[in-house]
Amino acid sequence: MSKKHKKSRQDHQHHNKPFGNHPTPSNQCQVESRSVCHVRIEPTSEDHQWQTDQKTNWGRQITITKVLNYITGAAAVVGLLYVLVNYGMLLKMREANKISHDALYAQQRPWLGLDFTHGGLNIEPLTIDDKLLGTVFYSPVVKNFGNYPAQSAFVIAQLYFTGMPYQAGDPLTIPPGEDDVCRPIGPGVGDMVFPNDILPPRWHQFSQKQIPAVEHLRLQAFVIGCIVYRDQFNQPSYSAFLYWLIDPKTRNPVYFAPTPSRRIDGEWKINRTSLWRPATSTKALAQ
Repeated sequence: MSKKHKKSRQDHQHHNKPFGNHPTPSNQCQVESRSVCHVRIEPTSEDHQWQTDQKTNWGRQITITKVLNYITGAAAVVGLLYVLVNYGMLLKMREANKISHDALYAQQRPWLGLDFTHGGLNIEPLTIDDKLLGTVFYSPVVKNFGNYPAQSAFVIAQLYFTGMPYQAGDPLTIPPGEDDVCRPIGPGVGDMVFPNDILPPRWHQFSQKQIPAVEHLRLQAFVIGCIVYRDQFNQPSYSAFLYWLIDPKTRNPVYFAPTPSRRIDGEWKINRTSLWRPATSTKALAQ
């Protein structure tokens, strides 16, 4: 026996000896090491069925989740469409209410205009003095065609001359135009005109305009004006009109030279009239 094996045996005996004076335990046993073997357990048919059921349940839950997501998305789309439809209906209702309000206001407000059965503005012939100052007198007859009284009714008209030939059928191309002439006179100024009532002429009004002293100038004459009034809500309005001096035989405009101290014969023809316009311009609301 080799020395190494002998020493190993001695060490084993030394370890088996009791330590000190302690005796060796009587129940001491030797545990032998065993080999570990891998064992594979084949699944049974019940295990296969359980796995199949689990997969089925998981697929069913995924399907239900997808369906719920689709339903939620569809509900959101339907809700959005409902909101859009309601908003469109609200806009239509507002538009309908505005139309109804405007129609009611049009029925219940005053409408002033010239009464052409009594001559309308009743403009007298144009005269030119020795200083080339043109003058026309007029006596307006105003009627209320509406259903409510008009307040602060007043007629204002101005005489204008132009050397431009009449073109395109629109003499309103001459300055300054209706908006500069038609201005609210202010509360308390003017007369009250009741529905279907006629405000007869009470005085002669006149308008004057200086004619430029230019040779070989051919002029035309216009009278632009309006009836300014306020409704029952104290809102300013005006009815505009335009008269044009024409030859009663040829129905063409009267052209005349700026000759002093003369009278221009002709017919004042109403060329344009508007029964009502809101006075919303800055100049109109300034007073």
